[in-house]
Amino acid sequence: MNKLLKFGIASLSVFVLNAHIQTNAKADEQVGATNSAILKSPSANLNSNNSENAVPQVDSVSETQGNGSNETTNSSTSTTDKNNSSTEVLENNNIISDGGQVNVEGQNATVSADGKSVTYSYTVAYQRIHSSDHGQTVNDLLIRVPKIKDATVQFTLIGTRDAQGNPVNVNAPMTEISFDDTENYDPETFNTPTSEELEVGKTPYVVNTSNYEYGYMTDGKVKSYGLFTNFDKSQAYKVEVTVPMEEAKKIKYLAIDARMVWKASQEGGVNSYETGSQNLEEYSNHYFAADLNSDDIGGIGNPSLIDDSHVKNGHLIKSVSNPSTYITPNNGDWTRIPEDTNIDRSTFFNYVDKFTLRANKKVVYYVSEKEDMADQDVSAFYTGNVLVDYVIKGTDQKLKDTYTKLSLSPIYDSTGALISYTVGDDKNDRPETITVDGTAYKFVGISATSDAETGTLKDGSVHIVYEYEKEAQPAPSADQTQEPITETSSDPGQIQTYSSEKATETESKSVAEQAQLPNTGETNSQLFFTIASILMGFFGISLLKKTHDNK
Repeated sequence: MNKLLKFGIASLSVFVLNAHIQTNAKADEQVGATNSAILKSPSANLNSNNSENAVPQVDSVSETQGNGSNETTNSSTSTTDKNNSSTEVLENNNIISDGGQVNVEGQNATVSADGKSVTYSYTVAYQRIHSSDHGQTVNDLLIRVPKIKDATVQFTLIGTRDAQGNPVNVNAPMTEISFDDTENYDPETFNTPTSEELEVGKTPYVVNTSNYEYGYMTDGKVKSYGLFTNFDKSQAYKVEVTVPMEEAKKIKYLAIDARMVWKASQEGGVNSYETGSQNLEEYSNHYFAADLNSDDIGGIGNPSLIDDSHVKNGHLIKSVSNPSTYITPNNGDWTRIPEDTNIDRSTFFNYVDKFTLRANKKVVYYVSEKEDMADQDVSAFYTGNVLVDYVIKGTDQKLKDTYTKLSLSPIYDSTGALISYTVGDDKNDRPETITVDGTAYKFVGISATSDAETGTLKDGSVHIVYEYEKEAQPAPSADQTQEPITETSSDPGQIQTYSSEKATETESKSVAEQAQLPNTGETNSQLFFTIASILMGFFGISLLKKTHDNK
């Protein structure tokens, strides 16, 4: 009996010890989980514990400091500009600038309503150079346009001045007259009309100087047109070069050149050698061609020479003929012509220095020292197409040849608006299924790299990419999948057979039973030890009770 009593006490001790171990293990597990959560989210812990002492965000501080710095810089720059301006006026008090002298701003080319021609258009603005004694002026503008087979050139006066010098927008088609025919009229007839003169019926003229013996590039590469004025400040013209579609397809960028060429002692009228005027193109850095001894006019004579290296955002960034010609920045405002930038004095044509205008302090000259009195720009003929590809999803593998929804066409209509396109509105554009070598693929969506199915044309290709996946095959029936499995019994000579369905069911039950066990991090041996300890504990208690009863 004493042995049984000792055994019972030992069993009970083991049970109590195991229970204590399990309790500590679970407590450690909970603490570990808590620490893990804290480690995974340190920012949340810091924010919650230290919200009252939160540090301001560095980005916002930097932004505030940056804005303050910019304001200070802008204020300083503004003050410096004013000081420089005042100094310039004091030092050059007989030179007054009212902005630049010449600007050409190309517009996007448009296609005619019938699709047979393309019109390249430009806004050209200039203002004359003049003096307080009316003894020296440059009041003309010579515009050169590439000579293209069957092309026409149209001029429209779109900006003039009133009697007080205020800018006035107008829309007056100009009449072309040959240089030789101007001799039959009063020279003042060909000055650009003011708004008041237009109201009383004065005709605005453009003088075709292509055949003038001075040699305005009479080699057949360009056409030349002269404009003349007798009032101050800027005026503007629209120049339109209309080219047959077949020729336009060869010309993406069409450039024109505009420059002031006649220094005269009289104001207004048509200038030439015959009127005693001096031609400014006698100076190599103001000549239209590459140099005085060359007739190389580059992209003006051969538009195919102009490529994307000359153009940015649809406008020229460098001259396509004489490299000494500076490109005037565009501002979209003919009433105020910008001046040239990034000037190199060694190549720049400076009218003030060339004719030493500062030497005569008694005369005030109205001219810019930051403008070479010339400019060029292009009108761009942009074309585009719409292409559709069909690929296996996630790959570049094509299921069929590329489909051309729209062949190469102008992207602007006759009004200058972008042309719209739509893809996917019929089965030819987007078939629901495509069969290749007996395998069917179904449409699943548009590729992430695809352009939109609807939109406006752009320069180049609009590329639509549709994705497809192989159609799923029908799944086999349940009867076909439940094949019997045979297994040798533990008894010799006996075979046991059961279906895969039963095996699956048994396996599922086993997994479910395992899933119900607590996840304490114990091994299987620990679990067995726990169960054995519980049984031994119960057994020990029973023995103690039985011993007590016997006593």
